[in-house]
Amino acid sequence: MTTGRITSPTTTTKTVVIGTTSTTTT
Repeated sequence: MTTGRITSPTTTTKTVVIGTTSTTTT
């Protein structure tokens, strides 16, 4: 996870937001 964050922090943030939104919608 550390490598992914350094490589593309934007992608990691987007994944968290999408996951939270999906959970709320469900």
